[in-house]
Parts: sequence; structure tokens; C-alpha cells
Amino acid sequence: MRRRVLVVDDEEPVRYVLQDALGELYEVAIGDSGAAALARLDDFRPDVVLLDYNMPRMTGLEVLRAIKARDPSIEVIMVTGTSDAQIAATAVELGVFAFLPKPFVVSRVVELVGAALAHRAPKAAC
Repeated sequence: MRRRVLVVDDEEPVRYVLQDALGELYEVAIGDSGAAALARLDDFRPDVVLLDYNMPRMTGLEVLRAIKARDPSIEVIMVTGTSDAQIAATAVELGVFAFLPKPFVVSRVVELVGAALAHRAPKAAC
């Protein structure tokens, strides 16, 4: 079974670039909002979520909190153009796996997703 990655970003070009890059290795679903991300959790069951911080209606931190409440084993990589230390500290407290600054290099995204999956593997085997 292919590992699953959920890409959540309100910017359509970002979603499709990541879907294209990651789709060669993983099963990928996309969402354009926090609500869309949360709606996909139960049916798609992602191993990793690439989550934009700055989205309308729900911030990435709110979505991260909800994801971890539903399934703490899902690894979340926060994608952000913000370098706010308080946001980073809160995300770490909530269990974020890594931060990815915007603009990003696609190969770095692929590396981080692989690292997140390797980190999650022992938890998933329990």
C-alpha cells in the first residue's frame, strides 16, 4: 500500500506543484482550506499532512491542533511564509514534525516527507 500525503494550501499553484512532485512516490490528496483538510482525514487517512499556516477562516495551528486530536500519529509539516517565533513554539508544543519556509524548493519537500514517514513508521507498526 502506498503511503498517503495530504497537501493543504489555499494557493492552487502550490497544491498542484506539490501534488505533481509527491504523486510519483505517494498517494496524494489536496485540500484548499482547514475545513477541507479535516474533512479528508477520515476517508483519506494520511500518513503526512503538508499544511499551510496562513489560510482563510482557520490557521494552520488550528488545523494542526484538530489533526493531532484526531490522530496523534499523523506527521504534520507546516509550510509558512511567517517567521514568528510564537507560532513556531506553539506548533512544536502541538507536535509539528517540521517547518518548511516559503518559498520552498520542491526537492526539500520530498526529503521532509520521506523523513516524516520514516519517523512515523515505528508508531504505525505498534
